[in-house]
Amino acid sequence: MIAEVKEEHITCESKSFRTRKLKFLVDTGAQKNIIKISALDGRVIINESDKRNIKGINKIPISTFGTARVSISIQGATRVIKFDIVNDDFDIPEAEIIGRSFLKENRVHWNFEEDILSIPEDNKTKL
Repeated sequence: MIAEVKEEHITCESKSFRTRKLKFLVDTGAQKNIIKISALDGRVIINESDKRNIKGINKIPISTFGTARVSISIQGATRVIKFDIVNDDFDIPEAEIIGRSFLKENRVHWNFEEDILSIPEDNKTKL
């Protein structure tokens, strides 16, 4: 699967997103995958026992609501991603971040010269 990267963002689709399509910042410096709570529809189950504090974006650690596993589609290829759920005032321009955990688990290759991400078809993130 190959996805075009535009200004370090890719477009993903999911029935779990409030607007069905969202733009994700691909951030190789972020450990976790992050999504704002308002980006999710009301049916997503949040594991509130998996709350954590996120550091690195601000000087003050940010508390999450927990985590959720969300099935997303990138160029028609479906993957399940574990997201840390944050409040809407989380200081990022987009509603979501794809971090190093997803990139590593899915053996993603980022060709910066051509601005494309490639993910092997046989590799799927496990539930």
